[in-house]
Amino acid sequence: MYKLMNAVVQNKLHPNTFEIPTKSDIAKIKIDTYVKLCFEEVGKQSERMWVLVTFADGENFNGVLHNQPVGLRSVKHGDVVKFKHYNILSAPY
Repeated sequence: MYKLMNAVVQNKLHPNTFEIPTKSDIAKIKIDTYVKLCFEEVGKQSERMWVLVTFADGENFNGVLHNQPVGLRSVKHGDVVKFKHYNILSAPY
């Protein structure tokens, strides 16, 4: 089973090298926007992948995975992903 990286925690640990979207950028995310999330599995390398947003309310999001993972087996292209604002690594704003 995968879990999603908490980007806010990583940014606080590494503020000079781990940039994340601002709160105002996250507020702009709407349906049909691509965002990048980091999927992690125990004992495997994490993978950063794009998700197409299908639901957004500013805090909670749903989307569809737009990549095919290389090493992860618990998620695949086309899977529905539920995530929070703090999981977003990158957004187009």
